[in-house]
Amino acid sequence: YAYGQYDSGSARGGWRYSWNQHPDNSAAQWGAIGMLPAEKNWGLTVPAWVKSENLVWLGYSQHSNGGFGYTNGSSNNISPARTASGMVQLAFDGVPTTDSRWIRAENYMRQNWGSMFDSSVDFYAMFAFMKAMHNAVPQPLDTFGAAHSSGALDWYGDSSSGLARYLINRQENSGRWAGDS
Repeated sequence: YAYGQYDSGSARGGWRYSWNQHPDNSAAQWGAIGMLPAEKNWGLTVPAWVKSENLVWLGYSQHSNGGFGYTNGSSNNISPARTASGMVQLAFDGVPTTDSRWIRAENYMRQNWGSMFDSSVDFYAMFAFMKAMHNAVPQPLDTFGAAHSSGALDWYGDSSSGLARYLINRQENSGRWAGDS
C-alpha cells in the first residue's frame, strides 16, 4: 500500500483508487486508517518516507482556512468530510495537536460542525473525524475548537450537538437510520 502513493510533483504522497494515481482525500484517509493500527496494534513498521511524503500531499490539499480539499486545497474543493480525512492523515503522520496545520483544521471543523449533520447523514465524515480525534498526537482529544468563538465542544458527548446525540436522534426504533431507504 505504501508503494501505491502518488509519487509525482507537488501533490505526491497521497492515495487514490489505483496505484500512483493523483490523490484525493476521500481515498487517502484509508491509508492512514489502515496503517495506524498496523503500527499501534500489530507492531508493524510503516516506512518514515510514507509519512513524510503524505505530509507533502496534505500541504498541497489544505486550504489557508484550515479545511482540506478533495484533489487540492482550493476554496471550492474543501468540506468537513475531506477535512476529517486530512486530520486522520495528520494524526497518522505524527503531527501534534499544537501544530498550526492541526489547529487550522480543528478550527475549520468547529466552525462547520453543524454542516456535517444538515441534510444528509455523513457517516463517512463522522468516522474519519472520530478516527482523527482518537488517534490525535500526543493523546486522544475529547474536545476540540477551543480557539473558536463558540468555544470548545465535546465532539462526542455534548448533550445537544455531540456525535452520539446526533446518531441517537437519527436512529429509528427499528434500528435503521432516518432517511435511509
